[in-house]
Amino acid sequence: MRYFTPGVTTVEDVQTWVQDCESQVDARCEVLVIDYADKMSAGGRKDSEGTYASMGTVYEGLRILAEQRDAWAWTASQPQRGHKGRRVIDTDDLADSQHKARVTDLLITANREEEDGDVQLKWFVAKNREGKSRGMVGPLPADWAHGRASLDAPFIWR
Repeated sequence: MRYFTPGVTTVEDVQTWVQDCESQVDARCEVLVIDYADKMSAGGRKDSEGTYASMGTVYEGLRILAEQRDAWAWTASQPQRGHKGRRVIDTDDLADSQHKARVTDLLITANREEEDGDVQLKWFVAKNREGKSRGMVGPLPADWAHGRASLDAPFIWR
């Protein structure tokens, strides 16, 4: 784990760090988790292209990095406030840039639902290039006080 400075860290910075880590431990990084890529920079391109276009550069760069390394690149994003009044967060509800939805192979949204005073967490598989998508999974037992959801529960596809 490493802290990178928001707003200036590029995909190339992350790639160099991953390579350094792998050489130090003599092991391959199979999953790269970035919290969160919206805070990354496209380098000098940001000023000339604008924020929206620079996020396209960042997300495409992460996709290429993962593909070249035969690894997973995971990140998180916030939905737009209110996500148009719908109950389920979908691909067009992502804040800042649609590039993340276009580039990703798998897009899962966490959806909080309240039923009879009981708060539940359901995952919506909005996009899946390798399998079934456009379905809800859950509810999953949630520990809201600690920000956790249990994956021990059986998945229910709806």
